[in-house]
Amino acid sequence: MKALQKIFSLIFVAACVLIAAINFGYMWKLEQPLAFVIFIIIAAVFAALVFTMRAAGEIRLHSYRALLAVIILLGFALRMAAVFFVPCEPISDYGVMFSAAEGAARGNYTAFGTGSYFQRFPHIIYYSLTSGLLMGVFGQSLLTIKIFNVLFKTASIFVMSLIGKELSGRKGSLVCAFLFAVFPADIFYSVVMATENFAELFFVLGAYFIIRAYRESQLKGTVLFAALAGAMVSLGSLYRNVAAFFLAGYAVGILVVFSKKRKLASVTALLAAFFILYQGATGFLSTSGIIPYKFSEGAEPFTVYMLVGTNFETSGMYSMDDHNVYFEGGADRGEINKIVKERLFKRLSENPGKIFPLLTEKTRILWSGGTFDSVYWGFSNNGTNATKPLTDIPYAL
Repeated sequence: MKALQKIFSLIFVAACVLIAAINFGYMWKLEQPLAFVIFIIIAAVFAALVFTMRAAGEIRLHSYRALLAVIILLGFALRMAAVFFVPCEPISDYGVMFSAAEGAARGNYTAFGTGSYFQRFPHIIYYSLTSGLLMGVFGQSLLTIKIFNVLFKTASIFVMSLIGKELSGRKGSLVCAFLFAVFPADIFYSVVMATENFAELFFVLGAYFIIRAYRESQLKGTVLFAALAGAMVSLGSLYRNVAAFFLAGYAVGILVVFSKKRKLASVTALLAAFFILYQGATGFLSTSGIIPYKFSEGAEPFTVYMLVGTNFETSGMYSMDDHNVYFEGGADRGEINKIVKERLFKRLSENPGKIFPLLTEKTRILWSGGTFDSVYWGFSNNGTNATKPLTDIPYAL
């Protein structure tokens, strides 16, 4: 087991070095010395924090609880400050979601009908419905949604403290909670009507439960925590459909590091809990009449995202031209897939030299700049120029 831990530690360090190298190369290309300085400052502060925590003696329980409470309150205060001082109004697809939520608050679900924006992108349905439910109970205001964004995110800070405690005791708990509490990208997502706000809590809970499953000594407890992890991934995926990544990671982790007698039962519990809850929740939407189509059969097939992800001009990010295959194919899934297949083959076969640079750039975006989309959307449509700060790179690292 110790050998495996060393191997995973080396893989993690190697991945961090690779990502740092990619981002350093990007900063060097843009000739932005300020980004280097900020990165060095943040790295020095982080190193000092870790060193101080490791060198400090054992933290007493009452001191630990007091410090954790202060950190959680700090995280809550920063997010609430963003809500009240950043007058963000929902635009683009966020505006569509807010309008649908307002309707749902009154019991009107026509916005989710056949041919709607939601049928093309069903992964945003549950956030809109949840927001509508909350507005129906606590008042039909955008502020209601933003406050619940903050509450969900504050709960995530506490869960991060639990994860840190499982991994490194009380010291690790405080470090994890603090870093998450002051992470700028997460703070600014509080003002945006984004699905990440609710999904985040369930995904970090999933991570906590899978760690608990690993540390559990009894088979019954291991299976229970693995099932809870699957359930949390399911709930998180209702708001942000990235289940495949979490399930694959957890399943591989179970098969590699769990004891032999616990592998099969744990994987089975993980996947069963996920699929039972996910199918039940998504099936409820169509059987109840809230949506007149199956949640799993969005009008825009997943292959479209493969096309978008290989767009060299947009670095694999959003492309209106690629998404327009939905209209080119007449909203017919079979025809859309046919167009996507032809376009993908042509694009990749004619530009083999662009594939590796695209992968490098996508890695940089996903592990740095992409995280700070919250800053971009948070300052949109409120009289402030919506630009992503260059400093997002060292922040994200």
